[in-house]
Amino acid sequence: MPMMPRAHAERWLVAGLLVLAVAIVGLEQPSETSFTWHMVQHTLLMVVAAPLLALGAPAVLVRLPQRLQRMAASFGGPAWVTWLLLALGLQAAAMVLWHLPPAFQAAVESDPLHGLEHVTMLGAAVFFWWVVFSGGSNRVAVAIVALFFTTGVCSALGAGLTLASHTWYPAYRSMNDQAMGGVIMWAVVGSAYLVAAVALFFRWLAGLERTSPGGLVTSS
Repeated sequence: MPMMPRAHAERWLVAGLLVLAVAIVGLEQPSETSFTWHMVQHTLLMVVAAPLLALGAPAVLVRLPQRLQRMAASFGGPAWVTWLLLALGLQAAAMVLWHLPPAFQAAVESDPLHGLEHVTMLGAAVFFWWVVFSGGSNRVAVAIVALFFTTGVCSALGAGLTLASHTWYPAYRSMNDQAMGGVIMWAVVGSAYLVAAVALFFRWLAGLERTSPGGLVTSS
C-alpha cells in the first residue's frame, strides 16, 4: 500500500471503526426484522467500513511484530497478483456463500454464526481492498478487472434476489422487502465497486499525464 502520513491513516481507521459501529450496533435490531436493513448493514461492512479500514491499516501495522509487517508489505510486492486472486476469491466466496438460503437462515437464527458471517465478510472485504490499494500505478488494469468482476458478482446476486418469484429466507417473508434488499445489493454495492474502478482509472490517467514527456502540469 502506498505510504501515507500516519495521521492520515489514523483518520481513515477511526472513520472505518465508526462506520463499523453503526453497522454492527446501530443496525443490528432493524436488520433482524427487515431484509432491506440487513442488506444496508452488509453494504456498510463491505464497501464503506472495509475500504476505510484498509486505508487505515498502516496505523495498525506499525504496532505489529516485524514478521506480520513484512507479510503485509508483500501484498504490494512481486506476488501481488497472487494476493489479489486470493482476496478476490475469498471475498466472492464470502459474499455468495453467506447469501445462500441455508447459510443465511442459519446465521439469522444463531448469534455465533451471525457474528462469524460479519467477521468473514468484513475480513475478506478489508483484505480485498487492501490488496487493491497496494497495487500501484503499473497494476491498475488488473485491479480494475478485479473490481469489475466483483461488480458482476454483486449484480448477479442482487438480481437473483430482486427478480425471484418467491422469498429466499424463511426469516423474511415480504417479497417487497427482499426485492428492495436485492436492489441495494445489485445497484448500490455493485455500483460502489464500479465507481472504485473508474476512480482508479482516472487516478492512473492523471499520474500518466504528469509523468509523460508531453504531460506537463501547469499551475494557474
